[in-house]
Amino acid sequence: MAFWYKRRRVVREEERKKSDEYRLGYLVDGSYDGYNECASLKFLDPKTQEIFVWRDNTGHLSYLITDAEEENIRDMLSKRFERIEEVVKYASIADKIV
Repeated sequence: MAFWYKRRRVVREEERKKSDEYRLGYLVDGSYDGYNECASLKFLDPKTQEIFVWRDNTGHLSYLITDAEEENIRDMLSKRFERIEEVVKYASIADKIV
């Protein structure tokens, strides 16, 4: 999937058409940067063959989804996550609510 990159923002093709200041990049890797405490995405510029990095500056919070019982994970995860909450999801492969 291709994205356009501009001044620390990743945007889709529709928004890019409004300006010529964007740089095309193909997403090649995504990871968490523990040092900077943010998501980090690596893109390949097809014209220059250069890999460039975009670090999330939107304040996005990481999350974890598990089917473990809440009482089993609350103590272990409370130090790493701001909040722990139970959510209801639809498991399409199993065709049921979990």
